[in-house]
Amino acid sequence: MDDLIKWDRTVVEKKVFDFLVEYKEEHGRFPTQKEIQDHLGNKSPSHTLKCLQRLEEKNWIRRLPRLERAIHIL
Repeated sequence: MDDLIKWDRTVVEKKVFDFLVEYKEEHGRFPTQKEIQDHLGNKSPSHTLKCLQRLEEKNWIRRLPRLERAIHIL
């Protein structure tokens, strides 16, 4: 089964989720929203925030409000 169907994520959501996992493995912490934005090549932080919110709504991640790097993979 295709990963995008199995995981019920868009291509961009998958790219963000994969980046979160890889960054955590490489650096021992999660990236900032700005680092995610730069990785995606976005000029607007709102696009990155919306993507994180969608991942959270789908219960793939959990974020703690007002804390930098406070992301948990579920």
